[in-house]
Amino acid sequence: MARLDRMGPFKRIAQIGATIGREFSYETLRAVANTPAEQIVAALNHLEEAGLIMRRGHPPDALYSFKHVMIQNAAHASLLHSERRKLHSRIVQVLSEMYPEKSEREPELLAHHLTESGQSEGAANFWLKAGKQAARSGANLEAIGHLRRGLSVVHASAGIPGADEMELELRIALGISLIAAKGYAVQEVEENYIRALELGHQLDDDEKVFAATRGLWVCHFIRADLTRAHDLSVELLRFAKRQRLSERPQPAQQTGYLIEAHRAIAMTMLYRGRFAASQHHLHRCINLYSPDLHSDLMERHGTDPGVVSRSYLGYLLWFLGRPDAARQHSEQAIANAEEIRHPFTLAFALVFGAYLCQHLRDVEGTRDHANRAMIIASEHNFLHWKQQATILRGWALTQLGETDEGLSQMRFGLDEYEAMDSWLAGCWFRCLLAEAYAKVGMRDAALRALDGALATARRTGDHSYLAEVYRLQGEIILSDGDPASVQEAEELFAQSLATARKQGALSWELRTAVSLARLSLEAGRREHASLLLAPVVGKFTEGFYTPDLKQAMQLVAELGTDTPAREQADL
Repeated sequence: MARLDRMGPFKRIAQIGATIGREFSYETLRAVANTPAEQIVAALNHLEEAGLIMRRGHPPDALYSFKHVMIQNAAHASLLHSERRKLHSRIVQVLSEMYPEKSEREPELLAHHLTESGQSEGAANFWLKAGKQAARSGANLEAIGHLRRGLSVVHASAGIPGADEMELELRIALGISLIAAKGYAVQEVEENYIRALELGHQLDDDEKVFAATRGLWVCHFIRADLTRAHDLSVELLRFAKRQRLSERPQPAQQTGYLIEAHRAIAMTMLYRGRFAASQHHLHRCINLYSPDLHSDLMERHGTDPGVVSRSYLGYLLWFLGRPDAARQHSEQAIANAEEIRHPFTLAFALVFGAYLCQHLRDVEGTRDHANRAMIIASEHNFLHWKQQATILRGWALTQLGETDEGLSQMRFGLDEYEAMDSWLAGCWFRCLLAEAYAKVGMRDAALRALDGALATARRTGDHSYLAEVYRLQGEIILSDGDPASVQEAEELFAQSLATARKQGALSWELRTAVSLARLSLEAGRREHASLLLAPVVGKFTEGFYTPDLKQAMQLVAELGTDTPAREQADL
């Protein structure tokens, strides 16, 4: 401040430059200062010689910057409050008139100066615009900062026209960025959507009520609070059907509501183990979706529903015993996401590609998809996908022989994932950990991991992997070679088989039928093994080159059972 005071009449130019920003152009400074050019140049030269600012280029094309942010802060602080507000207001006018394209490209600049000039309504609008723009590029921490600045402006100026409407807009946008940057299930996400829902009802804003309800659904869904998630997804569908009968929304908006509602139900049903119901709702979602009509849904809810639905359908079809169709849908979802060029949607599709590859026992595919997802998630700080990709990559490494590194990554990823209060698929992740422990001979650790998986399934209602939990328990119990373990393993296999059949999960049924047939064969019950396994293999119409089916068909051949000609050709 003392150095600035020694600048005498030139201090005024430093103050104006500091108000513009850490960096400012000669042209902007001249327009704001409204001072003769020779006086401005003299002042800038003096400030440069004094070591307060640095110059690049020559006027009128010169750019100046303060040597240290503390110098800028001191110059700005030396202005009276009323003077600062007037200067910021003048800067808004100059930027809008001289650089409209810059204001469009960097709305946070205008937002800052509007805030400092006390123009709260305009400031909130530009913070909203800046937040949405940052979110579109995947810069979600930056988006959160802008949107929170907008909320602080609204809260500090409650009397501005449309304050509640603006807070609601900001909160809907904030929810999407919070999810991307901090995870779906953190308390901050829930609190934000609860407030948004309250405002939506208060303002009778159907669109925002739906968005806030959907935000609460996904929060409870990722927490694996599947009872609450189911209730909210049903509420979304009822809302969407009411809107279809109403004249208020446009047709594209009506189908948009239905798309989001059907996919919410489908996703919830899948993890509850209700695979046929999930498939019905996914088909409804995909059939309703049009990229041309529903492109706004991605910005409104954070992911492209077409990519998400196809990713989920690919995953689901594996459970239903259609591995080839599953891979086709998954690959199409990834291709569509790459074309859209929306980072969060692409991370989603890649992680689901890794999901499917792991179920197909395609180790290299799991690793490659997880690696790609990790790069995007790390670049954009998508914590949810980063932790899931870490778990899946760790599993792949254990299968490829890098067991220590793989186990370390799996444990770290799972700990970080659950630290975000995320429990969805936790049952499956613990099964992957159990597989890895069993592979390196850590039998007790594997059984403890499976106990944790079972406890998670019972607590949350996530039953999509339940049949495999029982099967793995049986396999690991058998591994100790104790004859007394055979009966316990057989009971677990029977429980697994019953669960898979009840769910219509043909792929789980196949795996367990193989485990049980082997046990029967070892006990000398060849005919029982054959009668158990052959009908299950016969239900498959595709996937004959997948490890699970190849293994099953080899066992059928070993049992001496006639197999369909197409299956024999693959043996």
